[in-house]
This record gives sequence, structure tokens and C-alpha cells, in this order.
Amino acid sequence: MPLKLDRRALFVPNVGGALQYRKQINERWSIDIEQTFQADCAFKGSWGTGISIGYDVLKQAEHQFIVALGPGFFFRNSWFVLEGYLPVEELNVSANQKYEYLFVPVVPHVEYAYFPRGKKLGFSAYCIFDPINVLGNAGFGVNYRLEDRRLRTEN
Repeated sequence: MPLKLDRRALFVPNVGGALQYRKQINERWSIDIEQTFQADCAFKGSWGTGISIGYDVLKQAEHQFIVALGPGFFFRNSWFVLEGYLPVEELNVSANQKYEYLFVPVVPHVEYAYFPRGKKLGFSAYCIFDPINVLGNAGFGVNYRLEDRRLRTEN
């Protein structure tokens, strides 16, 4: 794990990005679609795809706090090429052992988003709970708000 921050590799930054689209279905509920692309902790390619139902616990013009749940699919380049790798019990392996993958019926995540007053560009911090180790994967992002008539009237 080349980017580990401690000897036991409990804290390892992953380099990558995520795309998310959120469609409000009413004042508090939304449908979210997420796609991630990153180098995992072994610096091999990995991807995550999910769709979830989100609930805005806090929804103001400048601040949002969202809790969401939904199924997810995790896919990575196999670690079988790494010396001493012991297979992760929860992961399925492709027939040629080039890929490892997992479908998870419920992946919870939380997100806080801040949009400066009257701006479409904002920032967020989020945590997606890792389906393999049941740990949190945290990150920061830049958000762009498409036109939202409900929030435009509040500004």
C-alpha cells in the first residue's frame, strides 16, 4: 500500500474521483446515482457504482445534509498479482482472476454540501461506508447545482 499514512495501513488515501447526479423527487427525498473511479489502496484501478434513495436531513439554500441508502457494485483489478495476497472472503473473483467484485444490497452514505449564497458552485464532504471492511471512505468534492426553482426563491 504505497500511500499508507501509518505502519498498519489503517489510513490510506485513494486517488480518484466520483460523479454523482441527484434528482429531487419532492422537498426532502431524492434519487442519487453515483459512479466512482479511483486507484485503490494497492494503487490498482477500482470502480464503484450505486443508486440510492436520499433524504435531506437539513435542507437550506446554503447547507444540505443528506443520508442515503441503496445498492452498490464494487469492482477492482485483482490483487492476486501481489506477493502474499490472501483473497478477501467477501469478494467474488473472475474466472481468469484478473478482477474482484462485489454486489452489496445496501450501501449507506452521508454527505454535507455547502453552497455560498446565490452560487451554483459549492463544496461537499462525504462518507461512504466500505462494503468490504465496514469502514468509512471519506472524501471532498466540488458540486454544481443545476437550476432549482425551490431554492432560487429563497435567495
